[in-house]
Amino acid sequence: MKNIITLSLLSLLLLLLVTSCATDSWDGYFRIKYEVTGTATQVDISMLDESGNLLNFNGSSLPWEKEFKAYCGTGQYKYVMTSLSGLNKGLGGTVTASVYYKKFDNISYVLFKTVTNTGYGAYSSITGPIYP
Repeated sequence: MKNIITLSLLSLLLLLLVTSCATDSWDGYFRIKYEVTGTATQVDISMLDESGNLLNFNGSSLPWEKEFKAYCGTGQYKYVMTSLSGLNKGLGGTVTASVYYKKFDNISYVLFKTVTNTGYGAYSSITGPIYP
């Protein structure tokens, strides 16, 4: 009985090692999707693009969305830095900022973070690294 349990545990360990080695061959690219939604009529939007440049979209109407491919890296420090913010410039309404990501072999996006605020001057902001 001990041999069967030991063999099962070794098989599981081998499976985990093979699976982790398979992820090491990942090419290092994420697909990033930024969304700003809500009921506000006019929103100033800022975002970091795939090169780390800050882009501004002033007076945008909602819903607003951008998608891009971002390199995460394959070395010791693997991450994609994201930043998205929406500032309500209208008299009322809500602003929701959401950041999604996926590896190219995944079919659907995964929610990284979402933030909602309400009213004139409401500021919804998300900043942070996404790790593989």
